[in-house]
Amino acid sequence: MKKTALMFICFALFCSGALAFEKTITNPTSDKPAIYGVHATGDGGSIIVGSYEKDPVGGEGFLILTDASGNTVFHKVDNSYLYRDAAKLGGGFIIAAALTFTVTTQWDNTYQLVVITANAAGANTGERISGDAGTTPVSMAKSPDGSGFVIAADHYNYNAAGYTSPYFEKVDNSGAKVWSNHFDFGQDIYFYGITALSDGGYLAEGYTDFEGFLLKVDADGNSVWSKSSNSCTSYDGATIRPDGNIIAVGYAYDGTNYYFITQCMDNGGNIIWSGSYDPGYDFNDYSIFYSGSSDYGYIISGSTDSVSQYSYINYNFAMTIDAAGNTKNISVFGNGADNVQYGLGAAIGNQQADIVGTINDTDIYWSRYTMPSIAVAPPPGGSSAHKTYAYPQPASDSINIVYSLSAQSNVTIYIYNFANNLVGKSQTLESPDNSVVTNINVSRLKPGVYFYQVVAKAVNGSETRYTPEKFMVKR
Repeated sequence: MKKTALMFICFALFCSGALAFEKTITNPTSDKPAIYGVHATGDGGSIIVGSYEKDPVGGEGFLILTDASGNTVFHKVDNSYLYRDAAKLGGGFIIAAALTFTVTTQWDNTYQLVVITANAAGANTGERISGDAGTTPVSMAKSPDGSGFVIAADHYNYNAAGYTSPYFEKVDNSGAKVWSNHFDFGQDIYFYGITALSDGGYLAEGYTDFEGFLLKVDADGNSVWSKSSNSCTSYDGATIRPDGNIIAVGYAYDGTNYYFITQCMDNGGNIIWSGSYDPGYDFNDYSIFYSGSSDYGYIISGSTDSVSQYSYINYNFAMTIDAAGNTKNISVFGNGADNVQYGLGAAIGNQQADIVGTINDTDIYWSRYTMPSIAVAPPPGGSSAHKTYAYPQPASDSINIVYSLSAQSNVTIYIYNFANNLVGKSQTLESPDNSVVTNINVSRLKPGVYFYQVVAKAVNGSETRYTPEKFMVKR
């Protein structure tokens, strides 16, 4: 145990980001592109998934794989199904798609869930039709234990009253069904996304009757809780903080203006804080994801609607918010086009995010957004009551984590990777001190971005959870 005053590096999101590059991916069909998912591949590239859609129904699904340099590895078009979400799986992919029927109206049991597996080149290796007619997939989440994926779907005309109801299905890594569950709430429920939670469950985000709606299920698909919110017109997505709490993003409409709603809640759905922001213009088709910032920064990406000051109709944007939901900056971009929509995004590491939309209802617009960073010093006299810092940054073989204790405590330091998986922990008994230093061996960790959280349980039974912080391993 020792006392030390040191400088460290963290990242704050209060100045404008920049474009690393922007690309246009040509649409090989005559149909309109729609983006439904953007996901990091873990090696600096992205998966872009969506459909080239006909009016009123039908079209082609597409899956695009990109690399870290901004190149398109492949651009697969599937004439049999519409694609709604996809994920990289080992040496291939798993895809949640929809079979379309020849009908006269868009909502007359038009779609049915199809689970597709594909090889490294995107070619289909397996297809399985699942669910009932009218089951339309909206999003997919990887199981926290890596055993498969859970697909969230809207089931149109599920009951005799004709309501749209939630349908969940878990598939294993081969695409085979593990379990499925319908939920009937006696009213229309529509989902935009599903998020895996730190306790093994899943949270689906959507709306009902102009109110935001959330549904949590456990690892076996059983309902844990559901809630609607009249302060939020719709929940459009969620992400998980390293401490396990949930950040949900949605919007509200007061009859005149649209504005963002961001809420931090625990796994029971209890709101810890709520923030709102009125950008002065309408917006749509957006997502939220963790930025990788040590101050719990997040990016909300999407597209604007009729932004007169920029003299175009629509434009993609990236808005950064801090740990309390305060807006730090908004960057807008769109390759000079008149109509850029969707703007879904994913963090890819190295403080960068890929944000993907469509241009003029014809081609796909892919931009890589770089977030700003700033070096700051820790508070004078060491760490605060719930703050820590670490040195050296970046670390190579070991890292020192500094924190304060007001009583003798059993201290556990948890280490998580960028995907929020626990990769190690340290347990020690420490005496009270203003600056306790614990040395952690990180020689077995691969180079990359990690997070640590200090949890101190005093001998009197009280527990203190310090704010998780980021550190880097570099060799």
